[in-house]
Amino acid sequence: MLFAACQGVAPELFHQGRGWSPEDWRAAVDRLATRNLVAADGTATGAGRDLHVRIERRTDELALEPYTALGEDGTDQLLRLLEPAARRIAAAGEIGFPNPMGLPPPEPPPDSS
Repeated sequence: MLFAACQGVAPELFHQGRGWSPEDWRAAVDRLATRNLVAADGTATGAGRDLHVRIERRTDELALEPYTALGEDGTDQLLRLLEPAARRIAAAGEIGFPNPMGLPPPEPPPDSS
């Protein structure tokens, strides 16, 4: 809910993708509002945005270890190998953009002309 409030993602994406009911969503808004992380209408407060930034930063730090182990060349190779699969998944339309995971839409392939 905090992610949605900070990123402007529609609650309906979480209702569909995560199985949250409108009641679940309202309860989450109420819990975060009591902590001054969102306003009663579900918009993020300054404290909520700050917490979201800290959470995302820590998530990125924790996710970095495998890429550090691979090194720059290994990471580049991994991304090149995964790119065709990622494009097929995105093209299948099973993951919408925006989405509850925060995945950006894929960049168009380089012009091969």
